[in-house]
Amino acid sequence: MHTTHAVVADAMALAWNNRFDEAAAALDVAMTDGLGLGEGEGEGEGDDQLGEIPVLVSFITGSVDDKHEALERLSKALDAAAAVGRDSGLYALRKSWHGFRALRDEDVVGESAGLSLQLDYGLGLMYFLIALAPKGMASMILRLIGFEADRDAGLASLRKVVNAGPKASIAAPWALAVLLANSLYFPRGFGSNVDILDDARGLLDLALHHWPTSSLFHMLRGQLARKVGNPGEAAAAAEAALAASAGIPVAHLYAADAASAAFAACAWADAVQLFSALLDATAPSGASGKSSRTAFEIRGLCALCYAAALAQLPGRSAEAADALARVPNYVCKSSRFDALASETATRSAKLGPAGLALLAFEITYLKRELKPMRGVVLATYAAGLEDASAEADGDAALIAGLLRAAVAVNAGELEAAAAGLSTVASSEPAHASHVVPYAQFELAELAYSAGNLAGAREWLDRAEACSGYGWQAPLELRIKQARKQLA
Repeated sequence: MHTTHAVVADAMALAWNNRFDEAAAALDVAMTDGLGLGEGEGEGEGDDQLGEIPVLVSFITGSVDDKHEALERLSKALDAAAAVGRDSGLYALRKSWHGFRALRDEDVVGESAGLSLQLDYGLGLMYFLIALAPKGMASMILRLIGFEADRDAGLASLRKVVNAGPKASIAAPWALAVLLANSLYFPRGFGSNVDILDDARGLLDLALHHWPTSSLFHMLRGQLARKVGNPGEAAAAAEAALAASAGIPVAHLYAADAASAAFAACAWADAVQLFSALLDATAPSGASGKSSRTAFEIRGLCALCYAAALAQLPGRSAEAADALARVPNYVCKSSRFDALASETATRSAKLGPAGLALLAFEITYLKRELKPMRGVVLATYAAGLEDASAEADGDAALIAGLLRAAVAVNAGELEAAAAGLSTVASSEPAHASHVVPYAQFELAELAYSAGNLAGAREWLDRAEACSGYGWQAPLELRIKQARKQLA
């Protein structure tokens, strides 16, 4: 390992442990002094890593401004490393890709082992990301110019980088983060995916061994805890992420995660308090209505959850209705999550008090946080749902029916669940059109679990035929993965 590589590796270890200023200073020294390297040796090393630091910061702040700064820094690093010449952009990209693969196919060993791992990382990331690209013109062009979509091959290459460890490859923490994102955020089809979540736990143990004060990995630990139905561990992980980010005054994403952990545990009073503080902290200020680093990209979603949780507190329904009406005012225009929040708030308002009473339970279901619920939390959710459903009619009654059926699935009451889902799946709601395809997907999963593959395909076909409904994109991805399980 070259001396520069060692310094850069040590600097990035600081960055992944949230010591960003120290990391940037160390990288500046490495690039400015050259550490006595010969001409061309280690050239450019550190440029990309300086660009990566704002990316890590943006994971903490959730600020659109920070994200733009990160992309700008990375773009400059890429421009400095590229020598495109007179080639067109796509042609140059194609040549680079084929050259990249050719290098990887060679037997790169010995002193070049670090290069081999960097190639593994680059190829693995590209294979993985292209496989995730939605169908459309961009996806077609990528394939036409020679890029390959192979999610499994991409994950295998990334795992090689992780197994080599951070001393061998600067890309190791990024590879770990991508593997964890695949396990924790990538939509799944049918089943509980216990093996995938077990693998994620092992990856997180490894990550926190190397970077014990990384707020990102603590936050991901909380995500895992929520997916396996452990609200206590989820809350502790969220607090650890916030504590690790204490030096950053705008750790909004982790504050949102702490509030979301309380929401997922049906701890409504705690959720209200945490979301309220977060909305105040991200409020625009000044004559322009803007404030630095507060273009918080999920502020609208947090406002929606605040209104939903507030509706669960005794005597606060009028405040909750007012908060729901204000959700569009909190939306970050460049955020697809906030666009979804605004749409959900508008639809819920159309359903009146019954829609608002059900909103917290519906959000929990749509975010896939009802699925792992068991024990006391499930009992709390079920009791609250029954209270909220008492005066539901029309579309609100269909939402309640979908949620009751999902609770019945969790409780193992499959016949009752199937009956309730069938009613919703054949309904014609005026506003809550999403309940129909979601109920159809649930019926497909029940059929799959019972070994009725033909029935599962039939229900998937019906769900896939639906369009123009809220929360459509997440369900479409789940349908895509379920079809692979049926293949």
